[in-house]
Amino acid sequence: MTEISLKVIFNDVDLAQWITVTKGFTRGIRGEKEITTTNVGNSNGSILLSERYLEKTISMPFVVLKLTLKKQRELSAVLNVDEPKRLIFGDDPDKYYMAMPAQAIDFDELRTYGSGKIDWLCLEPYAFAVGEKTFTNVGNTITVKNNGTYPTPVSFNIESQSDNGFVG
Repeated sequence: MTEISLKVIFNDVDLAQWITVTKGFTRGIRGEKEITTTNVGNSNGSILLSERYLEKTISMPFVVLKLTLKKQRELSAVLNVDEPKRLIFGDDPDKYYMAMPAQAIDFDELRTYGSGKIDWLCLEPYAFAVGEKTFTNVGNTITVKNNGTYPTPVSFNIESQSDNGFVG
């Protein structure tokens, strides 16, 4: 298998101390949607009633070099979570997914070498920004641009230096 240089951090732990991601890693472009439509009378086509994204799975094949039972147990302890945790990939370090291993992790061993695949289950099928953005008002208007791919509500925390009479 071809190794790729990809840092992976799960639940604030760098997995590079145990595994190396291999060729075949994919996040996909977009998650699957559930679309509900209805027919209206005898007219052609349908009308869209609703749509929603379903959970997403990120498949990550890996290898373990210099395999030991201790390494297997340490990795198992890190991956053994009962709710989604932050998952960050080094090629996009300012974004994270809320993920957890979706199922048993099959692992093939051959002496001191092992390989396997982690299927990360993302119940919310999109990435989140690692940090908050802060804006300073030097003019009379602040424009907030969403650089993401999903509509996101904006939360404001306004601190005034003095009474301003109006925030809108």
